[in-house]
Amino acid sequence: MTDKMREEFIEAFVKQFGFGRMAASSNPDAAGMLACAEWAWFASRETLASHGWESMETCPQHTEVLFYRSDAGVFSGMITDADHFMSDKERDEWSGTEQEMFDLDAFGFGDWGVCRCDGSERPTHWMHLPVEPEVKP
Repeated sequence: MTDKMREEFIEAFVKQFGFGRMAASSNPDAAGMLACAEWAWFASRETLASHGWESMETCPQHTEVLFYRSDAGVFSGMITDADHFMSDKERDEWSGTEQEMFDLDAFGFGDWGVCRCDGSERPTHWMHLPVEPEVKP
């Protein structure tokens, strides 16, 4: 962590929790909270750096991930074949060839439905989906 990054983090932390700079440095509770938060922030940045966006060559198959393409932003999808997510009705009505149905390709998922992302629409990067939060009733 650079000194500038540390300073920016401390400023954001003391602002968020309402500590004055003196209170954060002289209050043992505030100082402990700041040290723990600083450590957690640094650990999260390291995790992002080592588990962030990866090239498409390393993308797992048949596993939903996040895709990125500069003109489309971030969207979910997977490297798979069309048969992987089609219903029996959709298979019966398939207008493409059998080869096209089983070719591995990038498929994006969104409000629009499912879209084959090939050619210039192929994602350039991928990332694992984040862990779902634990929701308590």
